[in-house]
Amino acid sequence: MSKRASSGGWRARLLRAIVALAAGGVLALAFPGIDLGATLWLWMPLLVGAMDIGRDAEKPRGWGSFGIGWLAGFAFHFTSLRWLSDIWSAGPFLSVLGWLLLSSYLACYFGIWAVIVRYIARVDTRLLTPKARKSAIQPKPGKPTLDSWKEQHASGGSMPDWLVSSLHVLRCATLAAAAWVALEWVRGFLLSGFSWNGLAMGMHQNATLIQAADLVGAHGLSFLPVFFGYVLYATLRRVHLEISHSRWRPHPDLAVAVMLVAGCFLYGVNRLSIEREVIPVDVALMQPMMTQEEKHDPGTAHEQAAKILDQLERAIGEREESYRKALEAAMDTGQEIVLDSSSVDLLVLPESVLPWVLLSKETFQFAGGLQQLVGPETDVVFGTLGEVIDMTDPKSYNTIAVFESGLDYLNIGELPLQFNKVRLVPFGEYLPFREIGFIDALVGEAVPADFDVGESTDPLVVETHGKRYQLAPLLCFEDTVAHHVRKFVRKGEPQLLVNVTNDGWFDHPAATLQHTACAKFRCIELRRPMVRSANTGVTCIIDETGSFYDRRKGGEIQRVQNDSGTSTKVPGVLFGTAYLPVDGEVTVYAAFGDWFAKLCGLLVLVSVILMTIRGFATNRK
Repeated sequence: MSKRASSGGWRARLLRAIVALAAGGVLALAFPGIDLGATLWLWMPLLVGAMDIGRDAEKPRGWGSFGIGWLAGFAFHFTSLRWLSDIWSAGPFLSVLGWLLLSSYLACYFGIWAVIVRYIARVDTRLLTPKARKSAIQPKPGKPTLDSWKEQHASGGSMPDWLVSSLHVLRCATLAAAAWVALEWVRGFLLSGFSWNGLAMGMHQNATLIQAADLVGAHGLSFLPVFFGYVLYATLRRVHLEISHSRWRPHPDLAVAVMLVAGCFLYGVNRLSIEREVIPVDVALMQPMMTQEEKHDPGTAHEQAAKILDQLERAIGEREESYRKALEAAMDTGQEIVLDSSSVDLLVLPESVLPWVLLSKETFQFAGGLQQLVGPETDVVFGTLGEVIDMTDPKSYNTIAVFESGLDYLNIGELPLQFNKVRLVPFGEYLPFREIGFIDALVGEAVPADFDVGESTDPLVVETHGKRYQLAPLLCFEDTVAHHVRKFVRKGEPQLLVNVTNDGWFDHPAATLQHTACAKFRCIELRRPMVRSANTGVTCIIDETGSFYDRRKGGEIQRVQNDSGTSTKVPGVLFGTAYLPVDGEVTVYAAFGDWFAKLCGLLVLVSVILMTIRGFATNRK
């Protein structure tokens, strides 16, 4: 190999690596914490372009394509998951190590995608290049003309080359998008699963486009930006070749991509316009802003309980004072005024709000104190520690407790409703492969004991103020796992998703914002509203369209935030209303789950098999 060729190959590899890293960085800009949503539609041409740099002179092998995809994936996850660099219980070394290892693992899915695309969805530049005219009439040099079907037919062709090219691009874009959706779905359950930051999360601010999640789920929505971005890249390549050959050609493939996005948009417009009969449930959601040290210190538990009760009492007093001032102002001006109901149907506090076990006198007293403040007809929900006392097989759970209205738990011996967490967080609530000595030695101190796994996904039935409905309890990050949440859906029943969580493990606000973006999609997928009580944010009410705004009361935002609306990391109590659809609709996603992702996986698998058979047949000739 000559020095010139070697230098050219080295430069091509370096350029591919730089562009791949840039692609991952551009993608990260679309996600919560930065929220430049437009970049979601622009990063794919960079990644596919990186795979094509120097391809004619030096065709990248499978590992080369994997490396390009891996670099893009690492840049994306390393940037978007930057909040993992400071985990309260792990310390700086383990936090940074976990950040690097998780980013490296998740980047492998980008690498596998790149290999699949190279194998079954690689755009053939020969089909993108305009063919020479066979007509005696040639265009003037430097003056492009438009190909036509009539011209192609006159030259003896059965199909215009521009149509062949467009169909080829559509085929490649479909397979590329299908491969992405399938891999994202696999990532959601393999090795306990990590559903965080799928591509659809980059669209969370576009309320109209994301409504189609009730058909295909959040994973399925990722098809849209990949398909559009792939077609956009091919279009840019074709335009460049057409200019260099002085010939314009129609691009129906780009029209198809635009129509797909437009169809998704129109579906969203229709869903947002539907008015449904609802049951209003008045809620109070607390955000205490306790530090992790305060939450996990049994010695200060009574002090923290008193602070929470005081915070709630002050919030109720401020609410009553605002009502009084509104009434006085209305009387002075003679205007009519309609105030919200002062009653509270449901009071929700965060996960493991205090370090007491569920069946303890302290927990019952704390719940009773809360009910005394908000009213005896209010159901109280919060996270706590559940235990099964059995000398032969003791168990410990991360638990949601529901103290129903009208019951004196201290004196009558009744037990609250209880839900034990099913989806445990690895390296947080249990240590995978603890039996391997070096793993326990390395991170065992950060995870000293494992929680047991809950078994039930039955909703909890409550009735307050004459309203009967079901609670679908979701602890911590369970609201990020779509295939778990859909198990709570019951046809024809008014249901409310209830998420109690504590994002105080992570100091960076991007963690809470990304977690909340995941929750939005659960509401849309299942058409069920959600109330979230988070220790450090985001505490909010999300309706069945994924919106924080109360569209039935003038569009008031239902979220704990500072006065300017720029931060959700403030203590507070949110009084608002969740509207539960009476019909208990079962969406396509609720009924069939990730059917679209599985179909995409089947399409990719069949394509790989057919391509392999074709390769064997070609080699035997």
